[in-house]
Amino acid sequence: MTKFYLLVLMAVCVQVIQAQTAVVVFDKREHDFGDLHEGEKREVVFTFKNASSIAFIISDVHVQCGCTAPVWPKQPILPGEIGLIKVVYNSDGKEGVQRKVITVKSNAAELYKLKILANVLTD
Repeated sequence: MTKFYLLVLMAVCVQVIQAQTAVVVFDKREHDFGDLHEGEKREVVFTFKNASSIAFIISDVHVQCGCTAPVWPKQPILPGEIGLIKVVYNSDGKEGVQRKVITVKSNAAELYKLKILANVLTD
């Protein structure tokens, strides 16, 4: 009987934790720049909406290399509000197919991963 109560308690704790985490919905999670000439800079904006009942707070946006520069809101995004993450990709020194992952760290249970793709051409 004790194991049963322990399982019920764990289930309740999970529900409480989930209720206290934010959830956002992105308009897209991947963007393909297509062909770029080496040295070109391009930017994309990932738009999201806070679909939870608590504020969405981004603590960090991590990128794989210095060729990708993100800008994100530092203030909390309230329930129902829209937020933007702008990413600038610099193809300087790159060649061929490029895949970059942008990781959004926040108070959401999900670790959001955004992706940009490009085919860098050298002339």
